[in-house]
Amino acid sequence: MSYNKSSMKVVIWSHFISPRLEYIAQWLENRWSMPVIINQELPAQGNIIINYGPNHRGEFTLSMPDCGLLSQTGISSTDIKPDLTDTYTKLFHIKDKELDIDFDFFSMVFYLLSRYEEYEFHETDEHGRWISSQSAAVKHGFIQEPILDLWLIYIEGLIESKTKHRFDRSRDIKYVPTIDIDIPYAYKNKEWRNLAGLARDFIRGDQTKVNARLSYLRNRSDPYDTYDYLLKCLKSFPESTFFFLCNYQKPYDENHLIGTDEFNQLVKRITQSHHIGIHPSYSSNSTTSTITEETQILALITGQHITRSRQHFLKMSMPQTYQTLIAAGLTEDHSMIYADRIGFRASTCHPFLWYDLSQEKTTDLTIHSPCLMDVTLKNYLNLNPEESLIVIDKLKKTIANVNGTLEFIWHNSSFSAAHGWDGWQKTFEYLLKA
Repeated sequence: MSYNKSSMKVVIWSHFISPRLEYIAQWLENRWSMPVIINQELPAQGNIIINYGPNHRGEFTLSMPDCGLLSQTGISSTDIKPDLTDTYTKLFHIKDKELDIDFDFFSMVFYLLSRYEEYEFHETDEHGRWISSQSAAVKHGFIQEPILDLWLIYIEGLIESKTKHRFDRSRDIKYVPTIDIDIPYAYKNKEWRNLAGLARDFIRGDQTKVNARLSYLRNRSDPYDTYDYLLKCLKSFPESTFFFLCNYQKPYDENHLIGTDEFNQLVKRITQSHHIGIHPSYSSNSTTSTITEETQILALITGQHITRSRQHFLKMSMPQTYQTLIAAGLTEDHSMIYADRIGFRASTCHPFLWYDLSQEKTTDLTIHSPCLMDVTLKNYLNLNPEESLIVIDKLKKTIANVNGTLEFIWHNSSFSAAHGWDGWQKTFEYLLKA
């Protein structure tokens, strides 16, 4: 979004300056593509002036309350004061009729983007993942709304009603498909295991898997070898990224092709037309040396510097995982999604910089937030391919309304009828339709 007059700037008039408030100013600057400064003195007129804090008298474009979160340091138990009576949920609600906005929007942005709540509450699942039911978005029913983007548009409307400035009102979606390659091939380089598996599936009476194994033995037709199809579908999506697992350690990291010509050739083939990222292994999310080693494997194959990552099993913890990625030289992460829910974990469908609460500083790590994963639809929500289209339609409309990014996660293995994915090709193709 941008203003029609590049000479304008936004001034946040505040009674304090802090790293947290500076983070908000930088976030606004990125979203509005115009300078945003913090001023403790009465600013000059002619700019967009946001009064943050006590209700000083003056010629302000907008005024909002300060609940105190942005002037603090460290983590403490936080009363988010939710209000559900408006069109969109408000956090840090403070009733004050003299202000234009009756909630601390800046604190709401900081709380949700920094993932403050993931430091406050510590319950995890069997994989060590933070449990989504602890989040404010789930508790208060806005997990499927990019609520920060919606409130930002509302605030833009207030500014427009008081000034001659106009924001970009584009209503469009940027599509960013991302593909996780956990297991490159189902049967390739597993000849003896395939024969044992064939006998097992035959005894169990699983004719679908028997047929799939026989098909591979006859003509080398591997059900996970969907790369021709994927590359054809994604030809018009240059921002798509393939994330490769570069470790083999049972039970969760099963890329048995590491170090083989088959794997190297596959990676090089994808590199010719799409972005490549590392899929850090299950146990690597707090070990810099492991992620560095796995990233170097991928870099040597591609001949490129690897900057993108997504955690295997979406396994991450704050702040250790992101600190580890930064130490390993990675600059983008695409893990900000819950495995068991669709929607917006950080309440936005736009990329943002990560704020490290443990060090109270804005980092250079850009966070991308997928809103949808194939496994979530099928295994967690128990939807069939047709039912999933209804969910996707709703997400598309929501994201288009805020000119956002629809990033989703799919797997090369999520098309195989032998492995329970019959009919999901239709869903994948529907995700790519404008």
